[in-house]
Amino acid sequence: MRLIIALVCVIMSHDAIADEARVAQAPSASPVIVPPPPQPEPPARPATPAPTRPQRPAWKNPLGWSLFAVGAAVTVVGGGLMANSVTLSDRVGSAASSSASADIQTSSNISRTAGITLLAVGGAAMITGSIVLIVVSVRKR
Repeated sequence: MRLIIALVCVIMSHDAIADEARVAQAPSASPVIVPPPPQPEPPARPATPAPTRPQRPAWKNPLGWSLFAVGAAVTVVGGGLMANSVTLSDRVGSAASSSASADIQTSSNISRTAGITLLAVGGAAMITGSIVLIVVSVRKR
């Protein structure tokens, strides 16, 4: 087994020496021009983000102003109903009959209840609108 390995080594070294001799004896060929390595591609530009809408100022918040405006309108209507209630209460004494007086008193009570309700709802809407405007303006800072 050792003999076979030794023979293979001798044959391989003989072939390597023969190859070197052939290269040394070969006529010199024209120089081989090696092309330059390819240039790396320039880095890709980062994608430009989509244009964003400019943020509107805090005082242009439509939700806050809408709540405030609707609340103010409802408050004005509630105040009108309260004034109507007072006027009806003043007319109760000058009614021609007791049934007319009772009808006027009932209308005055209904008007007063509706007025108080609308004043409360309108005031709550105005306060909510104010809070929305304040919170948005504080967050924008």
